[in-house]
Order: sequence, then C-alpha cells, then structure tokens
Amino acid sequence: MKKKTSPKTKQRIDILVNKDTAIKNISYNTGEEIYDKSTFEIIFDQSPLSTQIFTPDGTLIKVNKAWEKLWGTKLNDVKGYNILKDKQLEELKILPLIYNAFSGSTIELPPVRYSPNKTIRGVTDVKFRWTKSIIYPIKNRQGKVIRVILQHEDITDSKLRESELIESEERFRTLIAKSSDAIQLVDSEGKILFTSESIKNVLGYAPDELKGMKIAPFIHSDDLKYFSKKIHELLKYPKKHITMQYRVKHKNGSWAWLETSGVNHLKTPSINALVGNFRNITKRKNNLEELKYQKSLLLAQRELSPEGILVVSPEGKMVSYNKRFVQMWKFSKKLMANGEDQHALIDATKHLVNPEKFIRRVQELYENHQADFEELQFKDGRIFDRYGAPVTGDDGRDYGYVWFFQDVTKRKQLERQKDDFISIASHELKTPVTSIKSYAQLLQIKFKKEGNENAAELLGKMNSQIDKLTNLIGDLLDVTKMTTNKVFFKNSYYMFDELVSELAEEIERTTDKHKIILKVHTQKKVFGDRERIGQVLTNLISNAIKYSPNSNKIIIHSSFKTDMILVCVEDFGVGIPNDELNKVFERFFRISGPSKDTFPGRGLGLYISSEIIKRQGGKIWVESAIGKGSSFYFKLPLIAPEEISIERDFATKNNVIN
Repeated sequence: MKKKTSPKTKQRIDILVNKDTAIKNISYNTGEEIYDKSTFEIIFDQSPLSTQIFTPDGTLIKVNKAWEKLWGTKLNDVKGYNILKDKQLEELKILPLIYNAFSGSTIELPPVRYSPNKTIRGVTDVKFRWTKSIIYPIKNRQGKVIRVILQHEDITDSKLRESELIESEERFRTLIAKSSDAIQLVDSEGKILFTSESIKNVLGYAPDELKGMKIAPFIHSDDLKYFSKKIHELLKYPKKHITMQYRVKHKNGSWAWLETSGVNHLKTPSINALVGNFRNITKRKNNLEELKYQKSLLLAQRELSPEGILVVSPEGKMVSYNKRFVQMWKFSKKLMANGEDQHALIDATKHLVNPEKFIRRVQELYENHQADFEELQFKDGRIFDRYGAPVTGDDGRDYGYVWFFQDVTKRKQLERQKDDFISIASHELKTPVTSIKSYAQLLQIKFKKEGNENAAELLGKMNSQIDKLTNLIGDLLDVTKMTTNKVFFKNSYYMFDELVSELAEEIERTTDKHKIILKVHTQKKVFGDRERIGQVLTNLISNAIKYSPNSNKIIIHSSFKTDMILVCVEDFGVGIPNDELNKVFERFFRISGPSKDTFPGRGLGLYISSEIIKRQGGKIWVESAIGKGSSFYFKLPLIAPEEISIERDFATKNNVIN
C-alpha cells in the first residue's frame, strides 16, 4: 500500500524541490529534467538535513555538506556505494523498506544505529550515528523514478541520553532488588503501598504478599507502643526523618530485629507516602547480647582473680584494673581516679627494693612492645611475680599493655624452707654416708685378704649403692646452691677438645655396648670452670647412653663460630615428646609415659647442667623426635663472665634456656 506523504515530509521535499523559486518545469511526481542547476546546488548544500541522492539502481551520486559533517567523510571516499547492496542495512532489517522507496513510495524509516566503518572499513573516524530518516523517490511526468533522496535526522545525543536513563533506571531497580535493605511505602493509615523485591532477603515475604496489608499486625507486641510513638512523631512533620529498632514477624515464624530509617513524604508529589528503608539486624543484635554476656563474664573473672590486673592504653591511661591490683600496690583512690600510669609507676617505686631497675624495665617494654616476666622484691618483704604483654589486634593495631601481678611471698617462703631443709639434710647425710663408704671399703679389703670372695662381692655392690647415694646428695647440694645463688666457679684456661676426649674415653669404659664417636674441631682454649663443664658433658653423655638402649653409638660434635663453642651430644634412642621439650631442664622434671619407669632418674641432672651453662654465659637446648633420638646442644663463650644475672622470661619460654 502506498504510504500517504505527511506535511513534514512534504516540507522536506519542498526544501529540495521548490516549485516557486528554484526549479522550473519540475514538480513532485510530475517534473521534467529541466531545472536551474546553480539554484538547486545552493539549496541542496544549505539544507540542514543530511541528504543523499541515489540513482534508480541504488548508486550514491550526490551528498550535501550536512551529510559530510554527520558522517565525517566525503562522496569520493564512498565512491561506488550502493544502498541496495548494504549488508548492514539488511541486518538492521530496513532494506525492504528502502526497496519500497525505489519502487515509488515515500518511506519514513525507523531509528537505527549505523556504523559506517562496518560497511566501508576505515572510511571515517565516526564510530556510529543514531538516525531517524525519510527516503522518497523523484519521478518524471510519466511517473518513472529518476532519483531517490534519503535524508537523515541525527538523534544520537537523545538516544544516548535515553540509553543512559534506561541503564540508570535498570541499575537502580537492580540495586533495590539485590540490596540487603528493603524499601517500603506506607500511607498515613499504615497500609503498605509498595515493597521492594529485597524484602525477600530481609523478611522472606514476596512484595505482593504485603501489598495492601497493615503494618501493625507484623510488629511484636512488646514493641508496638514504641513503634506507634515513632510513627506519630513521623506523621507530625513533613519530611521528618527518624530511626528506630523493633521486632517484626518473619515469614518463617521467627521474630526479626529491624533497623528502620523513615522519612515523611506524604506531601511530596509523586510519592505521597511514608518511606521506610529497613534492614535485618537480628544477627547484630544477638552478637551484641552475646558480647554483653561475655563482657560480664570477663568482669566477673577479673574481679575474682587472685592476681592484680592492670590494662594501660597506648596513651598511658589506666583504662581497666581490678580491686586486687589496688590492694596489692596499696594505691590511693585519688591516684586511681587520676588514671595516669606514670603517676602509678612513681608511687610504686616507694615500695620496691630496686625501683630504678623496675622503672627502666617498664619503659623498655612499653617502647619495644615486648612481653616479659620479672620478680619484684618489696621493702616490706613481699615478693611479686610481674608478667606483662602488649595487646595487639589481628590488624597489628596497638591497644596498649596488660600487666598481671601475683603475690608469691608465701610460696617463696615455702620454697626457701624446702631448700633450707634439703641443704641441711644433705649436709647432715654427707658425713655419715662418707663414713659408711669408708667402713665398707675397709671391710671389702679385709674380706679379700681372708679369701672371703662372696662377702667382698656383696660389699662391692654396697659401695656401688653408696656411690649413688653420694651422687644424689651432691646433686641436692648443687640444686640448693643454684637456687640460693651460692654456687661458685673456678675459672681457668683449658683446652676444650681435650676435656671432651678425656670424658668420652672415661665414660666409654663404663659401657660394653655404646661406642662414643668424636667429631670435635674447635682447637680452642676456653676460660671457664673445667670441672663444671665436665659435669655437664658427663650428664649429657650418660643420659644419651641410658635413653638409647637399642642403639650402639653416641656422637659428640663440637665446632667454633663467632667467639662461641657449639657442642652437640647426639643419641639415637627413644626421643622426647614435643610438648615436653621445654620442660626437660626444669627441676625434678621427669619425662612422662612408659619410659618414666623404664629409665629411673631424679630429674636433677639436666636442671643442674642448664644452670651451669647459664652461669658460664651460654645457652642450652634440645631437639628431638620420638623413636629417632635426641640432640642436646649448648653454646659457651670463649671467656666466661665473672657474674651472670639470671632472669626468666615467661613470654619466651621454649626449649632454649638462656
């Protein structure tokens, strides 16, 4: 069907073919090819519409300046272009409409997005244009199509704005639908007008399930009065904003805590409703309640703790402490109310035997963010164990420092009494045991002379047991000296490798199974107590033999590195459990498990050895694996210090004894 030409179309044609002024003997549908070319050229080029002229076979023969500007190219660049063979127009499904124009009909084409470089590669810098076009034929008086004119109106900007608006609306709708918050519009009577899709995430309902419903039945009875008060407050003032928390019935039957932000838009055109933006905060509420519960437990534990506890902020404020802390340090209420840690430190020094050391150490710990243990002596005879550690978050943030103070006065008194008893008992036993051993040796000699071999053998066994008792007394005396700092060292120069070889040879004679392999390469002279270091080596080698019954060798390594001698006694025995490696050097400690009864011992040898090594300026540690054996290491300086200050560090307790 032939499409009727609209007035706008007629106007566009008259711009090009003006019967009154420009063209002679040519008219729309009835013209002849007689016209004023110069006038036509002027009108054609000045036309504000992008215009193309095609021959009846579809070949482009003329374009105007508006077309060149719109597409960024010239006619010569598209020479030979045929609109009826344009694949892009075919893909856009408008080629059939264009054919109709070439058949004699005037056609208004739908808006299309055309990319010129897709048709003729590299023809222009213009990537695309959105156009709204009209295409119409020019006929002679016989009705034959002699030319076809195509005019474009550039609608790119409006199309892009329209696309952006659509995308923005789509993003907004997606945001609302996917949001963890829900939006609801409610009228002044409390009836739900609209609910966003995200209500499913918040309360489990579909929007259509709530439309037209009243809010009140969903509110928890305990919160209804509070909710109503807030709504009346909102209704009172236009554009009033409120925030509230209350419980609402979830679709699954549970009560969900909501946090709602509401605005009164009843008088805002196009909204005319109360607008509520709400989220489910049930988990947060539950976590808050759990946090309150945990806090109350911590407060109770803090107050019931027998230790004094103090927390100091990074700014030096006493932010938390318990009653026990105040009682132990006898601080005044005024000082605690002041809250300054520095004031408390100054007051604390009045009570201490060595206040300068205490202040210096505390300042060092604050500056270096270190954990530490220290024993504090008070002028009134009290003794505190002081523990301290920095408080650091997972993100490395500094939250201050926490201090624990334990009054160990009574424990220390008991330990001192025990040590005194052991010392006295050991000394009292030493003389009679020595006498018994002497008498036994005399009797053994007498019986051998008389030829009474049985009696002599029994006395030999008796001597062996007396030696064990003598060793025990010696160990107990050593322990007492160590704990009371009354042990003395006879330092002198000695060749270390000679000491190791000498002891290895002596001990190897006492075993008929184990071979002691020496890998000693120090060739260094050491200034220290040769006898005490020999005591350490003897203990380590004897233990290595005792705890490796199924092995036949012990290896002793020694080397020199950076002014230190490193020694390792390696066995291939039963090994030590990993969780007990840091305890083997403690006094009276025995390894647990079946080996405890299989391998008898007093739990003193390694303790004494560790104390000797420490007092000679070295360190001792152990590495072990169950069923594979143990390696005991110690390091010694070439020159032992005259005096070593021994301090334990509770924060660095491990299998190394410093």
